[in-house]
Amino acid sequence: MQRIKTALLATLLLSSASLFAQWECPSRIGGSLKPFSSSLPNLTWAGELTTTAGSTGDYAIGNIMGFGALDLSSEKTTLYLEGGIKSWKRINANGYHNEGHNFGMREAFFQYRGTTNTLNLGLRSTQGDDYYLLNERVMGIDFKQTLGNWNIHALTGSVLNRFARNGTFCTLGYIYNIVPGRERALLGRHFGETNLAMLTLNYRPGSKSSTSDEFANSDGLSSPSDEFAATDEFASPAKKSAQSLFKLVNAGALAYTEYGDLIV
Repeated sequence: MQRIKTALLATLLLSSASLFAQWECPSRIGGSLKPFSSSLPNLTWAGELTTTAGSTGDYAIGNIMGFGALDLSSEKTTLYLEGGIKSWKRINANGYHNEGHNFGMREAFFQYRGTTNTLNLGLRSTQGDDYYLLNERVMGIDFKQTLGNWNIHALTGSVLNRFARNGTFCTLGYIYNIVPGRERALLGRHFGETNLAMLTLNYRPGSKSSTSDEFANSDGLSSPSDEFAATDEFASPAKKSAQSLFKLVNAGALAYTEYGDLIV
C-alpha cells in the first residue's frame, strides 16, 4: 500500500512540474448550460471547477482548473464562448515555492444554420467526415451544404499552439512526450503559420419516398382496397423480390492539404 501511495504522489509531482499543469481539459461544460433567467431564455451559461492536492516528503502541491461558457442562440444562429484557467503551486518546508497560471479558450465561434447548410466561423472543435483524418481545434471557417443526396463539406483555418488538442492549454496527450519545454507537435504560435484545408464530397443514396396512402404496406406500395385481402389465411405467400448482394451506402471524394510558413 505504501508503494502505491508513493507511486501516485510521484506521478502527481511529475505532472505538475511543467509550466502548465493538468495536461488534459476535455471539458463537458457544454452539456450543462442553463438560462441566466426566465427573461433571457436564449442566453445560457455554465461553470466547471476541478482541483487536486497532495504532499510527499517536504513537498506539497495543488492545482485547480476552471471553465466558464456562454451560449447565445436563436432559431438559426449561435454565438458560443468557452474558456478557462489552470493554476498550480508547489512548496516545501524550506520556503521554496513555484507556481504557474495559464488562460486559454476552447471554443469561440459563430454558427449559422440554414435549411440545407451550416456555416461556422471562429475557434471550434472540428471533425472531417472521416474523423480519423481530421479531429482538431481549428480557427477558421467551416461550411456544409446538402444538395439532395449529395453533401459538401469545406473548411480551412489555422491550428495554433495555444488552442490545439496537443497545444499548451488543452492538450489531450497523457504520457508520451510530456518533458517540460519540449515541443509536442509542429504547431504555429501565430495565425497563418500552420494551416489546413479540406474538401469532401459525399453521395448517400436515398430511400424510396413513402406514399401518403394510409393503407400502404411495408414495401411502400398501396394495398388493395379490400382491407381483408392482406390477411387472407388462404392467400398464396407473396414472392420476395431479389436482393442485391452489395448495397451502396456512401461514396465520395476527399482532398486535404496543409500549408503555412512553418510547413515546407
